[in-house]
Amino acid sequence: MKPEIYAIVTAVNELTRQMFVDEERIEKLELALVDMSQYISRADWCYLKPETLAALEGKDD
Repeated sequence: MKPEIYAIVTAVNELTRQMFVDEERIEKLELALVDMSQYISRADWCYLKPETLAALEGKDD
């Protein structure tokens, strides 16, 4: 395979992988928002699920 083609294929593979990672992160953030919406009116932030806090802190990877 020509080096130029290999570079393009590698770049496309990396972009595809990153899109999948971003999609998972978005799903986790959406779930976190749903969880948060239950407590915002009462300001009971201490009762958020651990996965919600992790998603908000970016530690859900």
